Amino acid sequence: MTGRIRDNRLIFEEAITKAVVGLPAEARQALITMLAAVRAQALANAAESLRRAKWMQHAYWRIVAVYAGHLRRLARRVVGEEEPNAN
Repeated sequence: MTGRIRDNRLIFEEAITKAVVGLPAEARQALITMLAAVRAQALANAAESLRRAKWMQHAYWRIVAVYAGHLRRLARRVVGEEEPNAN
């Protein structure tokens, strides 16, 4: 092992924790809601790109959806709203 972090969520964990803890409660909830909306829109864009056989766009939007989902889960964990079935 070369010391690389295998789980990308760990790269963001410290930064997200510091940023989210310092926010007012309304701003924390707005951030979580915004990340959920970004994920949903990215998944819709990915589906449309796949339907149109735009493979690179599909991959891009799937990656955006994954990162938005990971960041949302981290933000929810920081504020104590962890999803019961989250990995």
